[in-house]
Amino acid sequence: MQQERIIRHGGILPGGIIVGAMIGRGGFAEVYEGRDEKGNAVAIKALSSEAARYDEAAAERFVQEAQVALELRHPNIVRTFTCGHTQAGVLFIVMERLYGETLARRLYERPRRAIQAALLMAQILAALTEAHKAEIVHRDLKPSNVFLLPTEPTTTVKLLDFGFVKILDPSRARALTMTGQRVGTPGYMAPELLSQGIVSPLADLYTVGVLGYEMMTATPAFPGEGIERAFKQMQGKPAKPPREIAKSPLYKVIAKLLARNPKKRYQSAEEALAAVHDAVAKTRQ
Repeated sequence: MQQERIIRHGGILPGGIIVGAMIGRGGFAEVYEGRDEKGNAVAIKALSSEAARYDEAAAERFVQEAQVALELRHPNIVRTFTCGHTQAGVLFIVMERLYGETLARRLYERPRRAIQAALLMAQILAALTEAHKAEIVHRDLKPSNVFLLPTEPTTTVKLLDFGFVKILDPSRARALTMTGQRVGTPGYMAPELLSQGIVSPLADLYTVGVLGYEMMTATPAFPGEGIERAFKQMQGKPAKPPREIAKSPLYKVIAKLLARNPKKRYQSAEEALAAVHDAVAKTRQ
């Protein structure tokens, strides 16, 4: 039996957005292709009415995701055009339509050369520089939230899913998680976030280090699943990489990003970005 769609194929949303075929499904939301009034391709993310049964803050978090994404304008952050709700009360976000795949699809296929990994890391850090300046911590960076667009002469990165962001400005922040609740994905969460629930821009930088390690080695930085993976992560450093990778200028940047003590990491995305650019220059010498 075919599952009923959250919004109807062929339907028209407020603003004249025409709904197309479904192109993806998550736990509480579905993503559809669509067309705006000018005929431009867009993506539509719609929240299931069932979401509130499992997550009381799902609707608020969805709205926050839209508001944050509308605020952030950067070439390496997925662009959001509008948000709203249908006559039936279904919440939706209209975003740019991306053609490509997530980093998760290809991460462990083969190691990336230092230059390739650095170019991807640089774009992620550029996006985080913009977010952190706005006092927004992504908090759920992971391979499935890094989208890769095949462009020439290189690949363009787009950061996705700002549903679990932490807004550091108390005048704008809303408590959408329970006290003591840890938000993130095991294997990609900073040790201080895992153990103490401390959220800061430095936690995002740690995750960039994990992503850099995995891009260069094509292996998980911390093996295992779920709690086992998180426990290994809290114990210390990732597995020692091959010698050729360990001696590269970029890996020195990655190792600093992966420092267990946040004070020993780069202290801003901008500083880390400069270090990545410097590593690229040294690699090309």
